[in-house]
Amino acid sequence: MNLHKYHSSIKPLRKAIDALPVTPGSYALLLQLRQRERLAVGKLGIFDFLPGEYVYFGSARGSGGIRARLGRHLRGAGKLHWHIDFLRTSARVSGYFYLSDDVVAELPVRTRRSLECIWSQRCAQNRLFQLAAPGFGASDCINRCESHLYRFSERDVSTDAIRSMMADAVGVGSACIVGAFV
Repeated sequence: MNLHKYHSSIKPLRKAIDALPVTPGSYALLLQLRQRERLAVGKLGIFDFLPGEYVYFGSARGSGGIRARLGRHLRGAGKLHWHIDFLRTSARVSGYFYLSDDVVAELPVRTRRSLECIWSQRCAQNRLFQLAAPGFGASDCINRCESHLYRFSERDVSTDAIRSMMADAVGVGSACIVGAFV
């Protein structure tokens, strides 16, 4: 995956965050870990993370919606609260995709369950992805997902493949899945 562009200053990062919608939605956070890390992930336990590219699926239902949640992940700031916060201490965000609930409202009822679960379950069935840490991001998952964090099993998984997988899983065109790389 070619996601090696970095934000060189705070201004481009702030501009990217300000461009995100304040509506609720679901997202995929793309992360890069440069070296092996042993991390304590809150009460979930200690995990060994291999170097490589990862995708984490989450939702942004709170105040500020997608802008607040992805902004938090992009800045890497705040108290360690969610499982992803612990991984963010060592991994760098390389990009993200999201689908706003405004678009989801137009989808058939069968796809209105948690999109992060639909996407996670698709990764679990796809040979391009490996389970990264059992229970990660899914400790309160009502859909009994094994995890919401997956490592790319092949070095060159394209971002188009991820976007297409997300779109196909919920029955929308790829253009509905908005993304950016940082």
